[in-house]
Amino acid sequence: MDPEAFQGVDWRPTATKTTAMAPMRLAFLDSMGWNYTPDSAYERPMGGTQSALCYLTERLAAMGHEVTLLNGVTSPTTARGVRVLPTTDQQIGFLESVDALVVAGGCTSHVAGVLRRATAVGKLILWTGHATNEPAMADLANPATRDLFDTYVFVSNWQKNRYQDVFGIPADRSVVLRNAIAPAFENLFPAGTPVFDPRPWPPVLAYTSTPYRGLNVLLGGFPFVREEVPGTTLKVFSSMAGYESTPAASDPFTNLYDQARRTEGVEYVGAVPQPRLAEELKKVSVLAYANTFEETSCIAVMEAMAAGCLIATCGRAALPETLAGFGVTLPPDEDVNIFATNYAQMLVWLLPRLVAERPAFEDRLRRQVDHVNATGTWTVRTKEWEAFLAGR
Repeated sequence: MDPEAFQGVDWRPTATKTTAMAPMRLAFLDSMGWNYTPDSAYERPMGGTQSALCYLTERLAAMGHEVTLLNGVTSPTTARGVRVLPTTDQQIGFLESVDALVVAGGCTSHVAGVLRRATAVGKLILWTGHATNEPAMADLANPATRDLFDTYVFVSNWQKNRYQDVFGIPADRSVVLRNAIAPAFENLFPAGTPVFDPRPWPPVLAYTSTPYRGLNVLLGGFPFVREEVPGTTLKVFSSMAGYESTPAASDPFTNLYDQARRTEGVEYVGAVPQPRLAEELKKVSVLAYANTFEETSCIAVMEAMAAGCLIATCGRAALPETLAGFGVTLPPDEDVNIFATNYAQMLVWLLPRLVAERPAFEDRLRRQVDHVNATGTWTVRTKEWEAFLAGR
């Protein structure tokens, strides 16, 4: 984002709808500056921050609020009731009149300063899913930068506590508004229909996160799993697709994808749009997530929970909070070889029980699916956002 390059664009609502509270004028700025609209989340793989922006802005607009999304689009457009504007074309003077400006992701000191000067006191919000050690958050080490934002929105209590410990973010300026599942994952199993019973045996496992969050661990231990539980297969839905900063031609994890293709019993699929992933996961027994990354929430886990998969992961960072008592975890180990061995042994212990204790798994996974649909959809989350923004 070039803060000096804003030019005037008429900013007006594109539709008038009814809402239970007074309509608000809201602006969301994606600090990554990628080119997309709310339609994009339904059409192609996207990063968690970008897909969340798509679903949230769409629903806030449908509730009658005037919503603008600022990102890297090349020209102004409207999608799903949301005005989408290029940051290089938008006159920042309009920010003085918004009820809230939500900056999603990270933000440098310079850009935060520009936005602070353009936004009324009490209206500048930083919403981030990043861990404290990610480069995009480095400038928060400067107290002057921290003080530019009026409120911080986090996606888990674990993340909020880490920001308080590392950066000294005050508790009274911290809010937790969790992530949510894509609409494609909602209500996949109506009441009375089985969740786990239709899944095949030998079992199908899946990995759906980005490649650098534990795919190497899973692939390292999978041959042992297949030897001990013959016929077990693994589908890998992973790549850097959806991250505009990593074009396919320069994806640094091609060797890992090649390893997947060479491993017996593994099908490398790559990243796919959410509707296809939802259908694929309905045929998967276990989300095999040998996590090596400090997840602040984990949408991949939430969506697999909604698809009725048993989650097999570790107790790192916010994963236990996201699981909400469901799933199976083991302690993480920083030694990759030890972790791969331990994780594979956990799967070998777990998989036969899917057959031996099928009624118990059916009951537990039904409760898991119902929990996510009751607490983790964008319909639920948008109402929480609306209440939060209206209370400012």
